[in-house]
Amino acid sequence: MPLSRLQKFDQDRFVNNPDQWLPILRAFCKVFYKKLMITDDEEFAGNKEIIDEKDLKNNISLSKITRFCGFLNGLVFQIIWERITKLNPIKKSAITVLKELYNRDGRLKFTNEPNFWNIPILSDAFYDIQTKNPLKKELVQEILRKVPHMISFENRLKLFQHFIEVDKSTQDRFPQFSDSESENETDKKIVRIRRNFVLEDGYEYLAKRKNMKSLFQIKFISDIGIEEEGIDGGGLLKEFMIQLSK
Repeated sequence: MPLSRLQKFDQDRFVNNPDQWLPILRAFCKVFYKKLMITDDEEFAGNKEIIDEKDLKNNISLSKITRFCGFLNGLVFQIIWERITKLNPIKKSAITVLKELYNRDGRLKFTNEPNFWNIPILSDAFYDIQTKNPLKKELVQEILRKVPHMISFENRLKLFQHFIEVDKSTQDRFPQFSDSESENETDKKIVRIRRNFVLEDGYEYLAKRKNMKSLFQIKFISDIGIEEEGIDGGGLLKEFMIQLSK
């Protein structure tokens, strides 16, 4: 395996001279991932009690793997953050290996550093996502989707809460009626449910809804077909959901 050569290498030199190193790293990532898939944690950690001495010699030491993790983590970040398209051929396989190594570290703690996987520049990710710069938003969102471990848990929590607030602000979560609304707009917020056909009417309405996040108000129709009195302030909706789930 070419790890002995890669461990002395840094991502800047790789980016500047990809033609020489890209085929090696790409092949290594694919082979190493296959090896990880058939290697349990004890064998990965080099437990001498269960591994033959001969097999142990063929094992890659945890110190070398840790250095490789740092290299690969930084390289993947650079490919995404700087949009280095010439390195796209390695991007997918590198991310696949990186995720598996991160999961192993979560169990074995072989890097011995709590912030080993976090990228310092992403400590401002929460502020970047709120900026008016669409490129920064897009880059942070791509990192969250593909390699979220690069952002600290505290920042990911802030981002998660921010996304929830943004989503709430775009939803009609409090369907009060105003004088400016037309009769048709007001009627869309009301769901009429016959008491004897809660399941049928509820299913028919919910199946048609495209946006399940915006709230609506319930009007119950009595057994004799008359609309029951009352304004749904949340109680009728709760009653409807309970009856529907029975």
